[in-house]
Amino acid sequence: MWTGPKVISKTLTTECIEEITQVLRRPPVIWDNLHANDYDQKRIFLGKI
Repeated sequence: MWTGPKVISKTLTTECIEEITQVLRRPPVIWDNLHANDYDQKRIFLGKI
């Protein structure tokens, strides 16, 4: 699965998708992390303590 050039990519360009397709030698499965609730660079999510 590929999220784009960043962990949470705001956009995916045609050029970007073509480039990763060449690297993988197959079409990528695109994963959207926009709604991920565990992403915050200022906190660590450890679960119950």
